[in-house]
Amino acid sequence: MNEYVDQKFINNENPPAAFSHSSFENCIFSGYDFKPYDLSHARFIDCIFNTCDFSNVNLSNARFRGIQFENCKLIGIQWPNLDDLVSPIF
Repeated sequence: MNEYVDQKFINNENPPAAFSHSSFENCIFSGYDFKPYDLSHARFIDCIFNTCDFSNVNLSNARFRGIQFENCKLIGIQWPNLDDLVSPIF
C-alpha cells in the first residue's frame, strides 16, 4: 500500500503511482479529475477536495474520514459501496 501524508495534488499533475489500495492523510486535491482512476480500497483521512470531479468513479470499499468536498462533482457515486464515510463536509 502506498502512503501519502501532507501532499498537494493539483490538476492531475504528478499523480500518485496508484490510488487504489493507497492511503492519503491530510492531503489536498485541487482541480483533480478522478474519472480516469480506480479509487477502490483507497483511504482518505482529513483530506480536502476542492473543485474535483468524482463522476462515476469506482469507490468500492474506499474509506473517507474527516474529509471536505468543496465545489466537487459527485454524480453517479455509489455511496453504499463505500467501506466507511465518517464526518464528511459538503
